[in-house]
Amino acid sequence: MDTALGVSVVIADVSSIPLIEVSGIILTSIYVLKDYLELIKEDVIRLIGTHEPIELKRRIVKLVQLRSGFNVKRVMLTSLGSFYEAEIRIEAPSSIMLIDAYNYALKLAKEVLHGVHDVIRALVILIPSDDLKTFNVSTSSGYNTLVMRKSKIISSLINNDLKVEKNKRSDYVN
Repeated sequence: MDTALGVSVVIADVSSIPLIEVSGIILTSIYVLKDYLELIKEDVIRLIGTHEPIELKRRIVKLVQLRSGFNVKRVMLTSLGSFYEAEIRIEAPSSIMLIDAYNYALKLAKEVLHGVHDVIRALVILIPSDDLKTFNVSTSSGYNTLVMRKSKIISSLINNDLKVEKNKRSDYVN
């Protein structure tokens, strides 16, 4: 397009007809405006979030829920060429320690990177939730962490399905 504008300027100077130069400038302006409008359209679509492949989001949500058991609040994908960057917000218990939350988020991000090949960068953000409670569960292989919603704990206590013993350090479920 720049070459066409340059040629129109040279022709306008040689033939002494400024109309050719003006028409080249107008055509170049239209070309630039068309490209700007396409960029604006892409940015608006990205802000709305309709450009993200829904099947890829479903695979990420399914993988994270399977691995963590936590509720996935939001998955945002950013296009990086033919690959994607994923930002995953997960609802986690508010009683989890900061270092444990960091290590858990890092572990989940690595699992997303290894499990979903279209994602080349993953950020997992744990959002504290007052509705979740963690327990250390005594099993034959040691202690495992159990995460339950408070409403389920209350109904389990009412139905005598769950026995909770208080300990000084944490809650144990038998």
